[in-house]
Amino acid sequence: MVLTPHAIIGAAVALQFPKHPILGFIFGFLSHFILDAIPHWHYSVLAIKEAKKLMSTKPFTGGRGALRDLTWIGGDFFLGIVISAVMATLTNPPAIFIALLGAAGGVFPDFLQFAYFAIPKPPISTIYNFHMWIHAKKRLDDQPLIGISQQLLLVAFGILITIF
Repeated sequence: MVLTPHAIIGAAVALQFPKHPILGFIFGFLSHFILDAIPHWHYSVLAIKEAKKLMSTKPFTGGRGALRDLTWIGGDFFLGIVISAVMATLTNPPAIFIALLGAAGGVFPDFLQFAYFAIPKPPISTIYNFHMWIHAKKRLDDQPLIGISQQLLLVAFGILITIF
């Protein structure tokens, strides 16, 4: 799943706990794994493919496609954060910090994957292994129309549960 739905659902969940920032982050973090258990679409991240190949020989330090990946991932992350901030601003402006914590929690497991390729040791490796275990085995990567539509529906759901 791309980062935007993870951020928005994480923010939507966190906004249910406007006076508890730690719970907002934790439930945003947990929402990531629930969403990843659903079959979904991903855009290709070239650096991860290269890192997996290198894992047995040397630590990952970047590589081909890293700039392209950073552009896609950065734009995806930024969009999720902006929409999360707008959701909070429209519904509960004082809770914008909570929304952003939930959004950060929602995307954090994917950022830990990059940390795993650099430092494949506990506790990062434990979270990585759990992430891989819970992740849907069926992928919609070859069905972008269905996969992207599904994620747009998740974004709409996150916005709706925040507004109503």
